[in-house]
Amino acid sequence: MSDNIIIRPAVIADISALVRLAHELAESEGEQSLISASVLLADCFEDKTHAYLVAQQAEEIVGFVMYYAGYDLQSASRGVHLGDICVTKSARRQGVGRMLVAELGQRILADGGEWVSWTMLKGNVEAREFYKKLGAKKVRDVEFWALGKSKMGQK
Repeated sequence: MSDNIIIRPAVIADISALVRLAHELAESEGEQSLISASVLLADCFEDKTHAYLVAQQAEEIVGFVMYYAGYDLQSASRGVHLGDICVTKSARRQGVGRMLVAELGQRILADGGEWVSWTMLKGNVEAREFYKKLGAKKVRDVEFWALGKSKMGQK
């Protein structure tokens, strides 16, 4: 199957497919995604807070990788944080995810970046095995924390 796959930057015409895949990803993790076409248009294509590469087979988008710029003070290097990767269920285990990550890596290196980082749900054994097969390694035993908007800016 991976012979028919094209990896390319997402364009506005891909928005509905990206929203569909984002909802599919959230549901597979037992969550609900609040992403909509209007939010995606504003954040990705107008404000450019993040970017997508898509995997296209014929006329269908079968996967994506979403990423945004990052910087590491310790190594004084640029890279990207891989926010999400999704391959639709029917296209899994056929090299699509590997192609998406490889293309992202090539683009980052060509742009002078040095790394790709990501977080992963502890219980996602399938993802852990996928990343191991790519040659990725757990860097540190870190915890993922977040501060929501209701608490931000409080003194």
